[in-house]
Amino acid sequence: MPQPFQLTVSMLGCLLLASCSTIDSRVEPSTPIVANQWSADELQQQMDREPWLDSFSNSGLNQLVAEALAANYSLRAARARSEVALAKARIAGADRYPELNAGLDALRRKQTQGGESTIDNSFSAELELVWELDLWGRLDASTQAALNDYLASQAEFEQARFQLAADVASAWFNLSEARMQLDLVERRLNNQSSNLEIIRQNYLSGLSDSLDLYLARADLEGDRSRRQARLQTLKQRTRELEILLGRYPATALEAPASVPTLTEPPPAGLPSELLQRRQDLIAARLSLRAADLRAEEAHLQRYPRLRLTATGGTRSDELGDLLRSDYLGWSLLGGLTAPLFNAGRLEAGELQARARTREAEADYSATVQRAFAEVEQALGDEGLLLEQQRALKNAATDSISAEKLAFESYRSGLVEFVTVLESQRRSFDAQSAEIEVRNRLLQNRINLYLALGGDFALSPSPLEEP
Repeated sequence: MPQPFQLTVSMLGCLLLASCSTIDSRVEPSTPIVANQWSADELQQQMDREPWLDSFSNSGLNQLVAEALAANYSLRAARARSEVALAKARIAGADRYPELNAGLDALRRKQTQGGESTIDNSFSAELELVWELDLWGRLDASTQAALNDYLASQAEFEQARFQLAADVASAWFNLSEARMQLDLVERRLNNQSSNLEIIRQNYLSGLSDSLDLYLARADLEGDRSRRQARLQTLKQRTRELEILLGRYPATALEAPASVPTLTEPPPAGLPSELLQRRQDLIAARLSLRAADLRAEEAHLQRYPRLRLTATGGTRSDELGDLLRSDYLGWSLLGGLTAPLFNAGRLEAGELQARARTREAEADYSATVQRAFAEVEQALGDEGLLLEQQRALKNAATDSISAEKLAFESYRSGLVEFVTVLESQRRSFDAQSAEIEVRNRLLQNRINLYLALGGDFALSPSPLEEP
């Protein structure tokens, strides 16, 4: 074997030994503990695919959700982030293919020698093809990592759409509760005004003392103050919903005067199905996969790289000769390079990438745990809130009857006015609490749909494939 060839082989072997080591196996995500079934046994049936918005039977809410999906600025930003990830995936994928460049140069040069000057012209046209061969799969790992980042961003975008729809529904029902609370205060104000007039007439007739009159006036003024507070809440919640819709917060949106009656809760399916349904879990899993691929890419940075460069073109003193074949020239170059010394930079980069993989793995497991907790919480709260609503509804009915009876008894001289005030307070508190718990039931139902990652029946928003 000729000595130069032996030297070349020896140098290539040294490059490989200096730069390579065994590729570590990819990190396998630790599987979080998954229960066989949810704690609420009655909801174990197959997940219902009925559109969740339809369960509220409110066409106005459907229209608002559609408006928000089209105009919300935060959702537009989420879509732009997904488009950025798509562009990055395309950039990473382009590195696996040859790069072709064209060049056209013109040079005019003057030289002086021995008192004589000469002017030369030079023209050249060239094509250059550069291609890095992916010997070890580094470029493929980089491409796959970017692709998984894009898929994760797309899942995050879908989750953002789901969350926005849920936020609109939540804000809509909060606004409805604020309207109902305001209506309750106004009805109480009307009753208090009528009662005050009766007490005032009794006072003028000598049938009641000044204490009753002062108490009635104080109670009326307290309700007027309460009305302003409820009006402030109504305006605040109106602005919150208008912001979600992408509108100017002018409190121009009309608040609904009632909330829908809930149907039966949706079947929850199995806990294991949640991992494939929820978009945030899918995004976390894809991010973990991308981090693992980047760790592999960081390891392969230490391997030699083979780069091929081919050039071809023409060069002439005359521009018109550039297209003549007898001026044609070409070259072919192959280069193998490997890192020998970099003060531990590549090794540290690999360690950093491995640590980020472990971080992504822990984040995924934590996200799964939170998802299970959200479902269990929503399922458990459903029954508790229903029982609370039934009790408050009965309390409101009884307290309204007690309020009427107390005032009639006061007019008959059977009870003190303080008893009337106490019965009125209890009636108002019970009715207000019943309105509040109805909204809490709706909010919990929204949280349940969101936690289950069920079919939101939103029109798909496909993003371009890389």
